Amino acid sequence: MHHSDNWSRRIGAATTTAAVLELVGSFLGSIAPTELERLPREARVELGRVQRDIHVIAVELMREDLRFAGADNSAEVLHEVAQAFAAASGRLAEIEGKKA
Repeated sequence: MHHSDNWSRRIGAATTTAAVLELVGSFLGSIAPTELERLPREARVELGRVQRDIHVIAVELMREDLRFAGADNSAEVLHEVAQAFAAASGRLAEIEGKKA
């Protein structure tokens, strides 16, 4: 377990878009590559597009999380990654909303 709640809190406290993106990168870097390799193919493809829209990736990861029926360890990692991206998406929406 990678304690996505802790990462989600850190992401929620970020004050800039750059800080959110940096935390997402740090979160992903904290997960062993062997654990990421066990994720469903579609989830791995989305993670390879982190420079793309975080909001789109968050939705795709949540979709994968909801339909995943793999091994318990892989399901736990997928769930944590999906939760972290959901937190990042929400925080980016807040930051972007303040700029408008």
